[in-house]
Amino acid sequence: MMLRYSDKYFTADIDLKNLGSKTARRGAVAISGQAIVFAVQFSGIIILARMLSPSDFGLVGMVTVLMLLIRFFREFGLTKATMQRAVISRPEISNLFWINAGISLMLGVLLMACAPLIASFYGREELTQIAMVLAGGLIIEGLGLQHRALMMRGMEFGKLALCDVVAQCLSVLVGLISAFYGLGYWALVLMPIALSVTRLSLILWFTRWIPSMVSNHGDTRSYLSFGSNLFGYNLLNYFSRSTDSILIGRFLGAETVGLYSYAYRLLMFPMQQLNSPMLNVMLPTFSRLQDEPDRFAVTYYKTLSMMIAVTFPFIGLAYAIAPSVFTFVLGVEWIGSAYLFQILAPAAFVTSLNVATDWVYLARGETNRMFKWALFRVPFTLICMVIGLFYGGVGGVAFSVSFSMCVLLVPYIKSTFKNTNLSLNRVFSIIGRAFLPVFISMLLTAQANMILVLDLFLFRLIALSSVYSLCYICFDSIFNRSNSSLHQAWFFVKKLKKPVL
Repeated sequence: MMLRYSDKYFTADIDLKNLGSKTARRGAVAISGQAIVFAVQFSGIIILARMLSPSDFGLVGMVTVLMLLIRFFREFGLTKATMQRAVISRPEISNLFWINAGISLMLGVLLMACAPLIASFYGREELTQIAMVLAGGLIIEGLGLQHRALMMRGMEFGKLALCDVVAQCLSVLVGLISAFYGLGYWALVLMPIALSVTRLSLILWFTRWIPSMVSNHGDTRSYLSFGSNLFGYNLLNYFSRSTDSILIGRFLGAETVGLYSYAYRLLMFPMQQLNSPMLNVMLPTFSRLQDEPDRFAVTYYKTLSMMIAVTFPFIGLAYAIAPSVFTFVLGVEWIGSAYLFQILAPAAFVTSLNVATDWVYLARGETNRMFKWALFRVPFTLICMVIGLFYGGVGGVAFSVSFSMCVLLVPYIKSTFKNTNLSLNRVFSIIGRAFLPVFISMLLTAQANMILVLDLFLFRLIALSSVYSLCYICFDSIFNRSNSSLHQAWFFVKKLKKPVL
């Protein structure tokens, strides 16, 4: 029974009938699951910010930067390779499982061995034990990578959502209990360990797939070619996104990097929570449409429009009310994070568009072009960060992140659309129509903030949120009409209601 149950991941692919409705339903499930995960994690972070100090967050953040690097090595782009393939076999995926597991074990042991060096680099002895404990969590996660990829390729997003939500709830609970009993930064260390163990257990329970031993059957080499280029891209992308925290931590101290990393995390986390499930949902869909360019383009424009309709208004609102939110929720000692949050806002707008470029590259199997572009983009970004640090401190680093991402947006998308029938003008028309009402609403909310004389931060927060929301709804309806956010939401609901045969 167990073998027969696992066979479903290696059967023939689904047909393309009612693909829009099927994708909408699965996307709704995936996004809903991520929304719950975000709400739980966001609430936990806010409560922990009251219980712990910025220095605690900064201390763990110093190792977290390295953890992200190791995750890229461990995954090696092989889960996306599994999802992108139209046809897979058990020997191929079993080989990928052992590759991922072996890399995870090797990197986990390496991190443990280098823990004293990490502590010496930052000048904090506590980092030795923190790094060694977190390394164990990386090894555990590596055992479930291909199982999770099989579930995403099979579009079992309901089960995946359940795994993520339960694991996140338990993780936050462990963190809160640990902080309550005075464990300090260890609360932040134990959270990812609890998350990894719980999620792996649930994924193994749902898939019940047992990999076979390493074999010479199948075309494993093509998976490695796809994955190695994607790995190279992610590795370079990691340096562009993590060097800021490394530089700030090294030259400005734990408290400053805590303020910066907290602002960056709160701003980018919602984008990451939306981009990740959308990529997982759309990659199998676009991969099935790669031989139908016209249908690919139509689906791409509609999906991009809906993505922007969700992300752009949220980023604008977050920018408009950031100082009031940080002061009311976290306290005046976190006001520095609020201003960094606002400086990083342009980078958040660009980040919300990155998933749309990934759809094209990954679905077409062109990870080599992704890697070549990163070879140009990343050095430019790193140079901007270094200049920003030495001429503007932590604020200069935040500005350099936003500046570099905005400058490279147009050439990046232009490069992405090469050899496709996707139109750069069409995409920027979609972006411009979506951004204009957001920008006007941000300006009017900033003006209202200068006029308001409310001393209570809660009332100010409610007033500014109301001003922004009313302005956005009004101007979005005027400028976009049938393409407004409300219309996009209704279109999505109709897709959900459409019967799937």
